[in-house]
Amino acid sequence: MEINMNIVNLKQYDHKGFFKLYQDTYGDPDHEVKLIRITPTFNSEYAIYYMKNENVVSIGAVREKKIRIFTEIEKVPMIFGVVTLPEERKKGYAGEVIKSIIQKLNSNHYDLAIIGPDPKNPKLITYYHKFGFEPFNNRHLVPFYSLFKKNCNIRKGGLEDVKSINQLFNDYAKIFKIAQYRDESFTTYRIKETFISGGGELFIFSFKNNKNENNNNIGGNEYKDYAYILIKHGHIIECVNMLQLSNYGFTEPLEDEDVIVIQNTLKEKGFSELLSIDMVPIASARPVKKEKEEVKYEDVPFTLIRLLNPISFIQKYFKYLNWSTFFSTDYKTNFNLNVKVKDDIIGDCAFNVKRQNGHLTFSTNTDNVNEKEKINFLSVDKEITISELLQKLLHEFLDYKQNDSFLVNDQFYFSENW
Repeated sequence: MEINMNIVNLKQYDHKGFFKLYQDTYGDPDHEVKLIRITPTFNSEYAIYYMKNENVVSIGAVREKKIRIFTEIEKVPMIFGVVTLPEERKKGYAGEVIKSIIQKLNSNHYDLAIIGPDPKNPKLITYYHKFGFEPFNNRHLVPFYSLFKKNCNIRKGGLEDVKSINQLFNDYAKIFKIAQYRDESFTTYRIKETFISGGGELFIFSFKNNKNENNNNIGGNEYKDYAYILIKHGHIIECVNMLQLSNYGFTEPLEDEDVIVIQNTLKEKGFSELLSIDMVPIASARPVKKEKEEVKYEDVPFTLIRLLNPISFIQKYFKYLNWSTFFSTDYKTNFNLNVKVKDDIIGDCAFNVKRQNGHLTFSTNTDNVNEKEKINFLSVDKEITISELLQKLLHEFLDYKQNDSFLVNDQFYFSENW
């Protein structure tokens, strides 16, 4: 469908209707919108809107994040705030916004883009798939009261708890085979970022630790932290729960009378805001054990990812890919494959991957090759869509056998629910 509209970005013309539509939809107060605008990660060039009769009818924007993939730090734009006026929806405007952002990010040499749709709206997952986005990972949502043990303690936390929750995060990340870990300076920043401008709270869960490392009773009244949740304006933005692990005392689900006791305790401590929480996210790297299946959970994608420059991305991470299994060939034999990647939004590209006498090479038709080789390169052995290529890359990365841990210096979205 052809859409005859003016496509503009905020860098070209700072139209007040852009953030009016954003605020009308998401309800952010003026001071939070101001924070968005002044943060270095927000680039007005990628804040796209469409004009119709001088009115802003559809918008989308980008904030830059950083992730670590193996040993590389990647700047990854996160698309957010995609919305259309209610009376102008289902006319293709939001789709044009997304395409325009993808094309602009591609032209500015980003390799990846991510988007975090509302997990309560699975139709959005299907919608973004049309634009080449794939779920990177799922999280489990379990009942809020699965965070509690009988006779556990809950307290409000602050910067004085950085060491404890940093250790919990790193234990959690290691056990669930997440390749990243945090230092205390990052965790400090994370808490400060949540508390800024109000509305942020940290709750820490603990239980009496009366057993040693060999699970022998030692007595005493020392409390051991086992979980925490970080909340902003009533929304959980980070949750770590070690009750998933048997050595932390993973118990059977609480009985109804136990839940009532917990509810009363929360009220007495002045933590009534927690009573409105229904579900909390847990790691999905390992499934819930079969004997605990009575703990109901649901899988929801929380981050979608798209390749923007597949050639550049593959060149960076070529050594992490087993190209024989990648294209279902025999690893012991030589192969020489010309691969075409189809992308309806950015445009198609092609590359060659070759194995000869145990040596793997990767090349493109933009490399320094003679004209004869360029002509031969046009003969395609395999054709694959951008989404299929991404699925294969993610599968290879998740299966990659490596023991290194990498320090997280900024927020990352590829491994868990934070």
